[in-house]
Amino acid sequence: MLACALGIFFMQGVVDVYLSAQKTFALQKAIAHLQENARFATHFLTQNIRMAGELSCEHLLPMPNPPEALRGYQGNPPPTLKNKILAGTDSVSIERCRTNDGSESIEKYAFFISETSRKNQLGKKVYALYESPIVGNKVELVPNVNDMRISYGVMSADGQGVQAYLPADKVSDWKMVKSVEIALLLSSEMPVLSKPESIQFAGKPLPKSRYLHKEWPVYVNLRERHE
Repeated sequence: MLACALGIFFMQGVVDVYLSAQKTFALQKAIAHLQENARFATHFLTQNIRMAGELSCEHLLPMPNPPEALRGYQGNPPPTLKNKILAGTDSVSIERCRTNDGSESIEKYAFFISETSRKNQLGKKVYALYESPIVGNKVELVPNVNDMRISYGVMSADGQGVQAYLPADKVSDWKMVKSVEIALLLSSEMPVLSKPESIQFAGKPLPKSRYLHKEWPVYVNLRERHE
């Protein structure tokens, strides 16, 4: 009986160590994936938004009206994007010269958060950062990005710097925007925390959950545009 009791005690210890190691591994893996997704999202957003208004191929096209370099949306996107964008999140569109299949053209496309066609193992919807032409199909860029909030740095009247960061519905002249400040909310695809926790996002607390969440800032200075 003593041997059985010791054996059970030993096995329980082994199981506890295994489960603890498994939870630690899952958490470390989730942290690594979250950071990787954050870096990819930063890359896609900065590389594109920084070049808003870049018209190096304009000589190839008739330009009766100059394109709009950048415009943000806060719940009021163009009709062609309305059903793509996750309600309550911000989005931004840019126009710039792009090369596709060897040909150059000026394209207008947007970045936003949208629901994917996937669910995690618990049946929970998976969201992602997407890119889409204003008219066309959306393309997933980075998974497990649940929210995006954007503020726009508006140039002062004397042109010496940014006067204030404003949400999209407060910007009256998009030509005066000199920089973009983005807050992304990233999450793990599965619950990995030992107990429910909450973080602040966009100044408000999120409901507690065992999913790992992180707010990730992205700052973009726009290139000089010449009208």
